[in-house]
Amino acid sequence: MSNDIELCYSKSNIYPVNPNNEQAFATFQQDNPHINSAFVSAGTPFIMRSGNTNGTNWRQERPELVCTLNQIQSLPQQAKRNIALMDDMF
Repeated sequence: MSNDIELCYSKSNIYPVNPNNEQAFATFQQDNPHINSAFVSAGTPFIMRSGNTNGTNWRQERPELVCTLNQIQSLPQQAKRNIALMDDMF
């Protein structure tokens, strides 16, 4: 199950889920309360779930992701964009 939850980085200024899909969008907002605007800035870290993980509390199951997400959020925006670009290359 832990492979169904990933730490990702925004490569563009759009949401990684379709806002018209209410369930997927609600899950995304629940998992990513730090994203509260109409767009996701490039380099912003976020959590993506796949499969049937909607009912689980990923913060309890994956504490290492919580730590990593918090550390990356504290970086300057330019550093986050650079990480997203490197992640995209590899």
